Amino acid sequence: MADMYGAYRSNWFRVKDGPAFKVWFEENVYYPEMDTWVEKGGDGSWRVAFGGECQYPSAWPSCRGDEINDPEPWDPDAFGWAIREHLAEGETFCVTAAGNEKLRYVQATQFRVTPDGKHHFLELYSGNDGHAPEAP
Repeated sequence: MADMYGAYRSNWFRVKDGPAFKVWFEENVYYPEMDTWVEKGGDGSWRVAFGGECQYPSAWPSCRGDEINDPEPWDPDAFGWAIREHLAEGETFCVTAAGNEKLRYVQATQFRVTPDGKHHFLELYSGNDGHAPEAP
């Protein structure tokens, strides 16, 4: 059996204050090997994105705890409400992660926070036998 490796990437999303968001995000949200990008547009708005590669990738963020190697997962509602405090009006946050174990077990997850305050989590998994399901 091999380990699963993959990548995760967010969309570019607007935030109220780019530098403040980056500090909050990097101090509180844990994604292994994370890079965070912050840009200020010509209109003065801030855009942020992040991404990276990791073992067992997931769109589900964890919070930083006492042990960075064993962080506790965020409660979905708590994370959704926490990040909404930083999002610019009408903005959607989305992160997608995907990985595989020697192309046998392929998995992808996506987490979204929409402007209406809803939080969505989607998980796709190929199954553990590596074969497509039979047609009905």
